[in-house]
This record gives sequence, C-alpha cells and structure tokens, in this order.
Amino acid sequence: MALIRTGVPASPTPSLPAQMSHPLPITEQNAPPALTRAPGVEQTVRAWHQAGHGQRAIARELGIDRRKVKHIIAHA
Repeated sequence: MALIRTGVPASPTPSLPAQMSHPLPITEQNAPPALTRAPGVEQTVRAWHQAGHGQRAIARELGIDRRKVKHIIAHA
C-alpha cells in the first residue's frame, strides 16, 4: 500500500516546541553547588532531581533517555 502526499513538503529543520526551546530555569540563588561549576551529566541530573524536576523533564531537557535518568538517580 502506498501513501501519496500532496501539498507543500515539510521544512528540513523543524522548529522545537516552545516548551523544549528553553532550558529549565536555574538561577544562582537556588542552584545546587554542583551546578555552579561545569557539571557532568550525572551531577546535573542529580541536582535537577533534588531541585524537584521530574525524570521526564530532565531527560527531555538534556536530550537523554528517561531510563538513563532513572539509573543515575537510583545509583546516587
């Protein structure tokens, strides 16, 4: 079965939804100590989780799999 599309082709670089185009807000006042210097992914995940962000939001913002986020949090 073939699917024929008519109309204007999609643009080659789709734009990100508004919620994904902005990183999670972290200010210097409420930033955990791990985020005040250049952190690794594990440190960032732990700090954002401790700050109250959900696993899915962290995974989406960092562009990693949610299962990896869960693994990092579990082995903290």
